[in-house]
Amino acid sequence: MRSLPQLEQEILQLPVELRISLIQTLANSLAQSFPPSLKTDFSQQEDFKTALLAMPNVGEDSDFARMSDNGREIELSA
Repeated sequence: MRSLPQLEQEILQLPVELRISLIQTLANSLAQSFPPSLKTDFSQQEDFKTALLAMPNVGEDSDFARMSDNGREIELSA
C-alpha cells in the first residue's frame, strides 16, 4: 500500500481534468456510503457521545493520525 505523500505526488502529476474527475468520483462514492437516515440537522442539542456514534465508520485510523511536525529550524545569533 502506498503512503499518503506518495499518492499525493501521483495525483498531482495527473492532468487537471483527470484530477477533477477523480475528486468527483470520490465525492460521489463518499456521498453514497453515508446512510440515508444519518441525522444532519444539529439544531437540537445532543451529547457528544451520540454525535460520535452517529458518524459512519469509514477510513483507516492512520488517515487521521497526527503528523509529526517539529517546526522549522532557526539559527540563534548572540
